[in-house]
Amino acid sequence: MFSRLREWRKGAAEKEGVPAYVVLSNEQLAQMVQKKVATKTGLREIEGVGDARVEKYGEAVLQVMAGGMKT
Repeated sequence: MFSRLREWRKGAAEKEGVPAYVVLSNEQLAQMVQKKVATKTGLREIEGVGDARVEKYGEAVLQVMAGGMKT
């Protein structure tokens, strides 16, 4: 799961022309996997993931976590 999230993050960062850590850090991705995040509320519980990131990346992250890949 962690590697799938990293793959998604790489694509999102390339689209935006920013470093991958600007999208989400490795630590944040690891916490998402560890906590098995399945909702936007769950995403907000990850340190450093606020409303702006949830609105921007939440749907895609949740799809990756659910087993589908969205870039």
